[in-house]
Formats: sequence, structure tokens, C-alpha cells
Amino acid sequence: MALQETSVYRALHRHELFLGCERGPGILFVGWAGIAAGFSFMGRNWLLAAALVAALVAGVNGLRALAKVDPQWLATYRARKGFRGFYFANSAPYRKDSRCAN
Repeated sequence: MALQETSVYRALHRHELFLGCERGPGILFVGWAGIAAGFSFMGRNWLLAAALVAALVAGVNGLRALAKVDPQWLATYRARKGFRGFYFANSAPYRKDSRCAN
């Protein structure tokens, strides 16, 4: 007996993205790169400013590609990192290991 599939319409469920990237890393990355580019413009170091703008564009494109794969990657990573001590890579109910409470 198979479960019934229910489609989720895109208009009803959309992730909160910033410039197409995940919100937290996107805002941090754009903010710090903008501050660094601003200081380099104020110091009239045009080569550094051009390099920072290029890094900003490349970084935002990388974060966009990451958000296309998994829009909630950071939350998933943080949850996995928090549970790392509880769940082992090769745990099973029949496994007898000194690290487990079995």
C-alpha cells in the first residue's frame, strides 16, 4: 500500500532568501564585503576594491548555487553539528560498542 503524494505549490511555500542566497550567510557576506570595499574605496586602492567587488560577486553566486541545492543548509548543518555526539556514523541497534550505552 503506497502513500498518497501531495503536491506543495511553490506560491504557498517559499524560503526566505536574500539576493538568492540563504539569509544568514548572505547578509553577513555582503555586509562584510561591502564594509571592506567601502574602506578600500575611501583609501583609493582601486585594485583592492576591484578584487573585493569580484570576490563579492563570486561569493554571492556561490551562495546562490548552495541555496538552489538546499535553501536551509545552515540550519541543517547546525542541527547536525549539535547532534554529532549522540549519533555515530555506524550505529545500529545490534551493534555493541564501548561508546554506546548498550
